[in-house]
Amino acid sequence: MKKHNISVIGAGYVGLITGACLSKFGNKVIFVDKDKNKIRKINNGKDPINEPYLEKIIYNSRKKELIYATNDLQSAIFNTDITFIAVDTPSKNKKIDLRQIKSVIIDLSKALLLKNKEINKKHFIVIKSTVLPGTTNYIKQFLKKKLGKNFKNIEICSNPEFLRQGYAVKDFLNPDRIVIGSSNQEINKKMSKIYSVFHCPIIITSLENSELIKYVSNAFLANLISFSNQVSILCNYLPNTDVKTILKGLHLDKRLSIKYKNKIFKPKMLDYINAGSGYGGSCLPKDVKAINQYLKKKRIKAPLFQSIEDINNEQPSKVIKHFKKKLGNILNMKIAVLGISFKGDSDDLRDSPAINIIRLLKKEGAKLKIWDPYVNYKAVRNFKIIGFSNNLNKVVYNADCIFIATAIKKITSLNWKKISHLISKNNIYDSRNFLNKDKVKKYFNYYHIGS
Repeated sequence: MKKHNISVIGAGYVGLITGACLSKFGNKVIFVDKDKNKIRKINNGKDPINEPYLEKIIYNSRKKELIYATNDLQSAIFNTDITFIAVDTPSKNKKIDLRQIKSVIIDLSKALLLKNKEINKKHFIVIKSTVLPGTTNYIKQFLKKKLGKNFKNIEICSNPEFLRQGYAVKDFLNPDRIVIGSSNQEINKKMSKIYSVFHCPIIITSLENSELIKYVSNAFLANLISFSNQVSILCNYLPNTDVKTILKGLHLDKRLSIKYKNKIFKPKMLDYINAGSGYGGSCLPKDVKAINQYLKKKRIKAPLFQSIEDINNEQPSKVIKHFKKKLGNILNMKIAVLGISFKGDSDDLRDSPAINIIRLLKKEGAKLKIWDPYVNYKAVRNFKIIGFSNNLNKVVYNADCIFIATAIKKITSLNWKKISHLISKNNIYDSRNFLNKDKVKKYFNYYHIGS
């Protein structure tokens, strides 16, 4: 298979995973980023984002001289024929923030203009960043205006990512689908060759379809979580009901779980049909907000999308209300909060429901100590959270209650007997519904959302 020379603008989560994994197949990849520390780490064969399995790929590719990181966009464009744009598109005032994209395409247009004057050769641009329908076409028209007659050598497509934090390398190397948005046969052929190493369906469609597939996928997953949380709130008010049991009954529906040779196989989608304190992270919150703002701007009525966001925004306060119902007045209660990241085994604090929980407990007058084994103290300080420690025994000591705010795997294997001797009152509140109730109830009064 022919190898490709690829530049990736934005060595963040998506860009780094994309470039590193493509280098694994012999492609030469140049990362372009403004962060000097990130550039240094990549060039030293290190993983700057702490994603499982990524450092080994970066190290091996650096050893083979297949990847290189720089802040020199012009050089990267001159030495590659395919450019992936993978900069962040965060949420600002509920709207998608395209400032990084706009900045990149201005610099990119200058680099391409100079390259086309010196090297009359095709250059392919791939929009990997998550953008709303119409954005890739806007980029296309902008470049067409800036490049003039030189635009004849430019082809552009949309190619959304479907990566989960903690599983991103596995997701990229074992994709369930690849989406390419373009009506140009040349770039479709080029992208199909790049992805020919993967055995999965490739959807070649319009720019707008490609862009919207990403949003619909994330909105669907967010919808499953919000649906589950609505069920938990219902159970909070109905006696003798338990959301865990109810959702287990739903999971076993043959349209959701597959029974084969007397064994039940549960798809990963069922992980999202689980009640807790809400969804967070770098994708679901911003993408649901962005699609809702897009719908408002277009004056399209789609109330289900708005309800997904509203339910998620309200869930932390609903959790606190249930917590008070079960354990009483929070004022001066000494609470050990386990977990501050948005999901277990991650150090990502973006839109973390746990942070909202912590702030609400603090507002109620609780005395808090917070533990998370993966989060750096400096990151927590940016959120003005005090009482944080990576020392579990220090956090639980003399507490009135343990509050599970994030589903960290290490929590399931804790020595509950030992911990029960450290705290003053044996209470656990599980806002993530993931502990083994039978194991915990030997030593603690166990409470959870949706019961």
